[in-house]
Amino acid sequence: MGEGFLQSSDDRSLARDIFLRSPLAVCISMMAPSSWRCVSDANLDIKFKSTPAETLTLWDESILAVDTFDRLFVWSGTSVLGEQFDHLRKACLSYLLDRSKSRFPAPQLHGLIEGDPLCRELTSRLAPSHGDQDDVQLQHFPDLATLNSQSLVFLRGKFRIYNKEKDPSLRHWFSNASQTPGQGKSLCC
Repeated sequence: MGEGFLQSSDDRSLARDIFLRSPLAVCISMMAPSSWRCVSDANLDIKFKSTPAETLTLWDESILAVDTFDRLFVWSGTSVLGEQFDHLRKACLSYLLDRSKSRFPAPQLHGLIEGDPLCRELTSRLAPSHGDQDDVQLQHFPDLATLNSQSLVFLRGKFRIYNKEKDPSLRHWFSNASQTPGQGKSLCC
């Protein structure tokens, strides 16, 4: 049995069968991951704020809970690795396990910290918004405006290892794929 990206043909067959037999809500969760930022307010109440399942949500100051149906990820940025943030990671774990308690087969759980080699498995399941132009990033993800300029430059720089021509952003790829021949109009927003 394969692990990670290269699953066995039995695992792929099982996932395909589950997809074809499941209700629409389950199918959508298999196709589009769900992502939440875990935040704690002044009263130490923990809340989960829905965020886009995009690479630009991987802020240094955030702890994310990501559900990709077959895998559950609790991701921590470099600024929140201390023990004082363990309660937020535990809350993310409980939140994800509660959401998936009746799921078959049970999803695998991964606790990730920024820079961990397994983070590539998470980033491969997120939309590559780091390749979009700056104005498009802000338009589709307004929370980026809350970051200071240094944090924003650092966030965008995390993904400089990717070749923009070989690994285009989802919006750029869709824009090119949906061009109307001869008219030059795009079907996407």
